[in-house]
Amino acid sequence: MILQINIVPKATLNEHKDDDTTQELQETEKDVPDPNKILTPDELERGKLPPEEILSLPMFKNYTAGNPAPVLYIKNLAKDVIADDFYFIFGSLFGSIEAAKSGLQVKLMQEGRMRGQAFLTFPSIELAHHALNLVNGYVLKGKPMIIQFGRNPAAVKGT
Repeated sequence: MILQINIVPKATLNEHKDDDTTQELQETEKDVPDPNKILTPDELERGKLPPEEILSLPMFKNYTAGNPAPVLYIKNLAKDVIADDFYFIFGSLFGSIEAAKSGLQVKLMQEGRMRGQAFLTFPSIELAHHALNLVNGYVLKGKPMIIQFGRNPAAVKGT
């Protein structure tokens, strides 16, 4: 378990402006995420669409997870998703951002017809399976992620 303590400077000047200050702090925190923060499984659960809603979406119509593999194929990604978003999301499976960065290979497609898709290679099939169950349907930057097992791990490794 990771205990995270956030130290926020206390506004002493102009007591009545406290509300504005906290409001501003919250907004700037959103814009500049803590580079070492990771989503907890609870936060992931809360950020997911409910299963019935997922199944009602046209892009999930013929959804199947596929055969378990260490590679996850993720689609329906927003244009502004970056590789670091995956470390942030899957970090809890590794325990920290650093561990995620060393244990998780991210190949994010940002151009061409593969845009909005990514391949993540996990150290084990078990971890990939757990990640799929935990994160499939999570709404990232306004779009629910669709996660399946990669069909051919060998094809992905050739980077």
